[in-house]
Amino acid sequence: GPMVWLFWHIGQSPEFVYRVLSADQVTQYQQMYEGKGGMTRSAEDNLMMFSFYIMNNIGVALRTFGSGLVFGVGSALILLINGVQIGAVAAHLSFAGYQENFVSFVVGHGAFELPAIALAGAAGARMGLSLLFPGGLSRRAALRRSARRAIRLLYGVIAMLIIAAALEGFWSASAASVQSKYLVGAFLWLFVLGYFAGVGRQRGGAGAD
Repeated sequence: GPMVWLFWHIGQSPEFVYRVLSADQVTQYQQMYEGKGGMTRSAEDNLMMFSFYIMNNIGVALRTFGSGLVFGVGSALILLINGVQIGAVAAHLSFAGYQENFVSFVVGHGAFELPAIALAGAAGARMGLSLLFPGGLSRRAALRRSARRAIRLLYGVIAMLIIAAALEGFWSASAASVQSKYLVGAFLWLFVLGYFAGVGRQRGGAGAD
């Protein structure tokens, strides 16, 4: 929601980006995505960035997840901040003439990365809400029960982020054509959304743990 709103608002008022990002940050992002093929890296750099993306993205997911213990508010706040920042960056680069380089770079790994962070927030919020609404259980018992389910969800989040890191490290920065990246990105988004649209239906959401 915040990401979509920021994208629309900066499209209407481009200078608003400087209320979210500093001038140095804006310049840095522009330099990252300027020039055709500017994101192409060596094999060694790809491997190094793959490791960095794993550590960085999983760190963000764990913070988003763990902050949910603050009655769910922490997870919502981190998702809000991330949505605002991503929306500001995406909008500015798109409307400033960097759209092709930016979108072709993020469209593939974003299919796994963005839903994974949102799911980490949902898992964290589930734990926090169990403290507010424990039902017939004690808060400790309710938290223990929700944590078992949330941690299982977190395993899936980590798997998605490893896939995202591999795509970002080795595919997003490759010399493949823009059209190829768009096609692969569209396929990956359809795959992820299709998976979550149908997952668990055979079991019908039955029962307890």
